[in-house]
Amino acid sequence: ELIDAQLRVGAFSPHRHDTYTVAVTTSGVQTFNYRGEQWESRPGQVVILHPDEVHDGYCRDQAGFSYRAAYVPPAHVQTVI
Repeated sequence: ELIDAQLRVGAFSPHRHDTYTVAVTTSGVQTFNYRGEQWESRPGQVVILHPDEVHDGYCRDQAGFSYRAAYVPPAHVQTVI
């Protein structure tokens, strides 16, 4: 599953996915909480979130951010290992 998304105001509430999330920030700065720490992702940076890990996401400033993400089922990762 692929997504191309933008967030201009507001935030994603804390949530989790059943998949690995591999995301690249394409514009702006995304700030998020993951594994008890606050992180930032800037344009060109890649973020990998593990399945079942709670995270959120929000705009660092009024410019918002855009990103592209792929949601990869754990079984697909296991077949490569």
